[in-house]
Amino acid sequence: RDPHYPLRRQRQMCIRDRNVFARNVSGQTFTLDATRISGESQIWADRSTSQVDITGISTGTTVGIKGDGSSTNAAVNATFAASTTSASLAVDGDTTGGAVTITGAAMTSLAIASTGGTNVLGSLATPATLKTLTIDATTSLDLGSGATGFVADATVTVTGAGAVDLGSNPIDSDVDVIDACLLYTSDAA
Repeated sequence: RDPHYPLRRQRQMCIRDRNVFARNVSGQTFTLDATRISGESQIWADRSTSQVDITGISTGTTVGIKGDGSSTNAAVNATFAASTTSASLAVDGDTTGGAVTITGAAMTSLAIASTGGTNVLGSLATPATLKTLTIDATTSLDLGSGATGFVADATVTVTGAGAVDLGSNPIDSDVDVIDACLLYTSDAA
């Protein structure tokens, strides 16, 4: 009998007041049930080359995708709690590749922050309830094939110094306004 078994089990089952980093290079899908985490403010798919699925993300938690400039990031699927109306996605460190799917039954707004190099996603699928997408591009962000899943009369707002490519496909037909008035460019007169 292992006298440390209860302590080991407790460390595996309880994560409190921490940022959580998942690095999946296994070739298998990794699923993280965030309802088993208490007090987290960020959950990151950190340089993962295999798919990461995160479920039960609480309101106020930021989901992050971190790259390294050389590996191709795999898909990230983030499911927020049913009551979550707004969510945040951070993309950092020369992220390359992966499709990103954000889901949440009541989600109406999503904020994306791009930092730490040129970040490229394979695509971005958002909830069909999404009314507002805000992109703060400190560094360049490319949405790959584009963003989908908006509700009618949706708005996309882009700010920051980084270049933003909303995707190679036409923007979702439910988007009525694309506001880039606050986009900083060094060429502005």
